[in-house]
Amino acid sequence: MNEAHAVIAGSLVGFLPSPSTNVLHLGPLTLHMYGLMLLAGIVAPWQLWRFAVINLKMIAMIRLSHASRSSH
Repeated sequence: MNEAHAVIAGSLVGFLPSPSTNVLHLGPLTLHMYGLMLLAGIVAPWQLWRFAVINLKMIAMIRLSHASRSSH
């Protein structure tokens, strides 16, 4: 990204207004946005890691299956 793009991106982010409230009330449950974002920051990488491991295992199984068929 060149300097002009960085300036435009920075000005767009600076343009976004702050939320009017930091709390979400769901009945008796009060959720703070900071906590929700923290939870999302923990869960998202964990899920991506899980999917990557599952895909690597599937690729390995397919390769082993293909190798065993071609050796017969």
